[in-house]
Amino acid sequence: MKMNKKISCFLLLMLVFLFVPGCNKKHTHDYEDATCTQPKICTICGQTEGDPLGHTYDNDCDDICNVCGETRIVQHQFIDATCEEPKTCTACGKQEGQALGHLWVDATFEEAKTCSRCGKIEGDDVLTEALKEFIPQDTSTKLDLPSSILGYDVTWTSLDKDVMLDDGVIIASDTKKIAQLQAEIKIDTHTYIKKFKIGVNSIAISKGKYDVAYNYYVTKLSNGLVKDVTLIKREYNGCSVRYLSLDENIITSDGQIKQTTVDQSTIMNIYVIQNGIAVLYPTEVTVLSFTAIQRIELTKVIVDQMIEDFQNGVITTLSTFNDEYGVTINWNSNIPEFFVLEDKVLTPITKTNVRLNCTLRYDEVSNSIEYELENVGGNMTEEEYITELVKYISKIELKGSINHLHKEYNDELFLDYQERINSYGVLNLAMPTSPVVKKEYMVDISRTDFKNKFFGSGTLGTNLKPIVGQNYLNEKFYEGYQMPNSSNVLWITVHESAMTLDGQTAEFLAKVQYRYAFEQNDARAASWNYQVDAYNIYQSFEDNVICWHAGDGTATPGSGNNNGIGIEMCVNQDGNYEGTLANNAKLVASLMLQYNLTLDNVKRHYDFSGKECPSYLIRTGRWEEFVEMVRKEYLIQKYLAGATIEYQLSTDTYQTTDEVLNNLFIEGGNGLWYNKPVSVETEVDFVIHVTKNGKKYTASSTIMLLPDEN
Repeated sequence: MKMNKKISCFLLLMLVFLFVPGCNKKHTHDYEDATCTQPKICTICGQTEGDPLGHTYDNDCDDICNVCGETRIVQHQFIDATCEEPKTCTACGKQEGQALGHLWVDATFEEAKTCSRCGKIEGDDVLTEALKEFIPQDTSTKLDLPSSILGYDVTWTSLDKDVMLDDGVIIASDTKKIAQLQAEIKIDTHTYIKKFKIGVNSIAISKGKYDVAYNYYVTKLSNGLVKDVTLIKREYNGCSVRYLSLDENIITSDGQIKQTTVDQSTIMNIYVIQNGIAVLYPTEVTVLSFTAIQRIELTKVIVDQMIEDFQNGVITTLSTFNDEYGVTINWNSNIPEFFVLEDKVLTPITKTNVRLNCTLRYDEVSNSIEYELENVGGNMTEEEYITELVKYISKIELKGSINHLHKEYNDELFLDYQERINSYGVLNLAMPTSPVVKKEYMVDISRTDFKNKFFGSGTLGTNLKPIVGQNYLNEKFYEGYQMPNSSNVLWITVHESAMTLDGQTAEFLAKVQYRYAFEQNDARAASWNYQVDAYNIYQSFEDNVICWHAGDGTATPGSGNNNGIGIEMCVNQDGNYEGTLANNAKLVASLMLQYNLTLDNVKRHYDFSGKECPSYLIRTGRWEEFVEMVRKEYLIQKYLAGATIEYQLSTDTYQTTDEVLNNLFIEGGNGLWYNKPVSVETEVDFVIHVTKNGKKYTASSTIMLLPDEN
């Protein structure tokens, strides 16, 4: 039964397959073309292929199909009308109605005629329109620029002065160039700027007359300038002239220079003009740096203000160098307790008046100024003062010197120049005592067997320093100045021996004086109290004896001879000049303390007679330096008197002070040591311990031993 049903179903499916219509029979399709709405269709079997073509319109607003003619409902996409266009469809461009038209706002000084609706600009602003009448697009001649427009003043400025000048004069060139010209119009409180571009055509000219005129005008600018220049402005050879500096901070267009500490150069454009055509001559101009004298004068103004501020308590330090002008400032006061350090000023423990000498120096030029300061000091205790003094002592720089000589005046040797070197400088292990003075060759003025008596005053009838009248003291110092001691010692006069040969030491000079006095008939009529070298101090005459050394005679009480102690410093070439200065500073300081003198009383031979002596100190400009050495020794001998001083020196190689001194230094006189040459840089650790009245003071530093330069 089930089998019969399966057979029946199979037969039924076969019948369907055989009799249902389809394209299972083999034939070629015969398609009709696709339309806007139907794809291609086979006319035999009805099979379709592809898609309908779809309707075709000219634009989004077209309502009839271009292929089948079918219609559709559409809507235009209009945008609003503008000043120049009516309402318009953005799809098809169809327009309806009229354009709105412009709403013009009249031109002003700043704005051109402008539509308030669409912002369209027409023409230029009022001022530009008025000025354009005078501004051609191109020119080959000078422009005729108006000085006013619409009743308002106009200032013209060329922004291309290698093409055109402010007044419209054009610059000759073999190529066409563009100049930008600016007009500035001030109306009430407002300034209007208008700019124009003008083509300046190439111009062929003969430069002969121009060159002649330029060579005339440039003469004032041909050399390095150190002062303002009066530029030549009158006509010459049929030409006029204009000047334009490219850097007004160096030289102005009127010739005013602005110097600095370095040479400066810029270009001064010189325009030589004839018939409205100019030839440009760019000319290099050099403004030289301040001269030494100018630097010093400018620094003096600063120093004057500095002193005023110091006296009024506004500042507590005084500069030792002016960075702006490169000027060194050296300070020397007549009161030894007042002295200037790098970072502070030490002032007397009690208030006192101070005469302060300031020496301004640049290269070889210097100028000295004196200032009177009133009621200075009184703001430090003695302990505070000693603390600073010990710090000052600990700062050591070693510099030796070589004196190079040449022949002058009857073939005698004089200093040509002094070379500073790193070896044979002075290490001063100072002690608060007077220096050792040797007296083996003292001249006893009570003897009667003299060959020569080069001492005493025949005019005054005395061999000893005379009393000095009050008028003289008032004149040389100040009203009411009193002789500072009963020995009538008023001056300490510093000399240099001028004896340069090897072996002409202090002992040699002492022997010479002794020989002149008692052994030699023909001798130079001169005498002095002391002679000093780097190792010894010898005394030849007692301090109260009149010696002949200052060159100002013996007729007048108060003179360098009559009331001065003469000291000769040795300059023998086999000695140590730096050591001699240091040893002499000790002697001068001790004499100042002994006779109650200040640095006002310490003078050069030059100060009494005008002779160049001490020559080395004068020629090297180191007199103020020597005075500071004296000040230092004075303070040590005065304020550290009775103190115990201990020095400690060490290096990486030598651990004890004795080892350092014996290996790296040469011993001089009175605590002085001179560093030997070294081949490598060596650091010496330096410590000073001072004990006074039970209080201890310590300071330390590093001393550098440097190789000499080849």
